[in-house]
Amino acid sequence: MIPANQSEIAGNCFAACVASILEVQIDQVPDCRPQARKLWYDRLNDWLRGFDLQLCFGEVPPCAEAFVIATGPGPRGCRHAVVWRNGKMVHDPHPSRAGLERMEEYWFFVAIDPRIKGQI
Repeated sequence: MIPANQSEIAGNCFAACVASILEVQIDQVPDCRPQARKLWYDRLNDWLRGFDLQLCFGEVPPCAEAFVIATGPGPRGCRHAVVWRNGKMVHDPHPSRAGLERMEEYWFFVAIDPRIKGQI
């Protein structure tokens, strides 16, 4: 994981987390803001196919050592995303580094089975 910071103060924390975990530049990641387009999740998963990955989410923190994206209310009064690992925050892409008030869900990457690639 190479920490990437938000390039916009309000809005692209999720993209910064994806960039951090995949170790790419933030401007390579599709716009992940829900208000940007209704189908941000589908657009992001289309892009992730190039990495043979798919984005999934859950409500209970994982026990594995994988890097995940934790989301929940941030201290600035809006939803926020941070990189999480082993039950704790390891990177907040916002300049304040204040994290989350509480984790509500997490997003994680799963490998696409090469036998069904293109069918997902």
